[in-house]
Formats: sequence, C-alpha cells, structure tokens
Amino acid sequence: MVDVLTILSMLGSVAAVVGPLTALLWDRLNRLEDRISKVEEGLGSRIEEVRESLGSRIDNVERRLSNVEVRLSNFEGRLENVERRLANIESELGGIRVNIYELSRSMLSFSNTLIDVLAIKNVITQSEATALRGYLSMVPVARTKYYTKEDEEKLRYLITVKLRGIHMGRCEDA
Repeated sequence: MVDVLTILSMLGSVAAVVGPLTALLWDRLNRLEDRISKVEEGLGSRIEEVRESLGSRIDNVERRLSNVEVRLSNFEGRLENVERRLANIESELGGIRVNIYELSRSMLSFSNTLIDVLAIKNVITQSEATALRGYLSMVPVARTKYYTKEDEEKLRYLITVKLRGIHMGRCEDA
C-alpha cells in the first residue's frame, strides 16, 4: 500500500507550490476586477456623457425643426396670400380686358359717327367716308412692344391726314 507519510509529504510540497500560485492568481484576479471596475466606471461615465450630449443635440435638432416648421407654416400662409392676390389680379385683368374691348368698340363707333357727321356736313364725300371707315378699321390695335399705342396713333393720324389731303386735293381740283 501507499505510505501515508509519502502522500502527506507530497501534499505538503504541492501545497507549498499551490499556495503561492493561488495567492498570485487571487492577486491578479483582484487587479483584474479593479481594472474591470475602473473600465466600467469610465464606460459608465462616458456613456452618460454621450447620452447627455446626444440628448442636448436631439433637443437642438428638435428646436431647429420646430423653427423650420414655424417658418414653413409662415411661408405656406404667405404663399396662400400670394395665390389669393394672383386670383384677384386675374379677375381684375379679366374685367380690364372687357373694359378695353368695350372702349375699342366705343372708339370705333365714335370714329364711324364722326365720319358720318363729316359726310353729312359735306366736309368729305360719301365714298371718302366709306374709304376712311375701311382704313380706320384696318389699323391694327397695339398689342406688342414692337407696335406700341403711339405707333397705332401715328398710323391713324397719317391715314386721316392723307385722306384729308386727298380730299383737299380733289376740292381744289374741282
């Protein structure tokens, strides 16, 4: 059988080696736990800093989005106001177009009446009155920047003067 003294002596020598190793391992384990605790504390505070930083950034973004929403709402209101004003202007332009059309018809009617009065008073002949009505109706209405109202008036004046000159020439010939 195995001798108990031998086993005890072996256990003593193993215990002599295991004891310092165990103490060394406990020391390293304690230092490792301390380092882990410090890392956890550092990470915990860093995580809290990041959380606070993100919270303030999110608050800042929310404030800015709120400002953008307010400005967008103001812009939408202004845009609706502009659209209403444009609709009013379009409505007014329609009325102005009708008035201009009526004015041009009145002017044409006035011109024809004036021509008829001149013909009745024998200032111009009936054939000259007919020709004058034809010439005046042929003058285009000014509608572009290349043919202005002044151009239209000048053309009407020239036609009237030329017809009057023709009439005067006939009267002198007679």
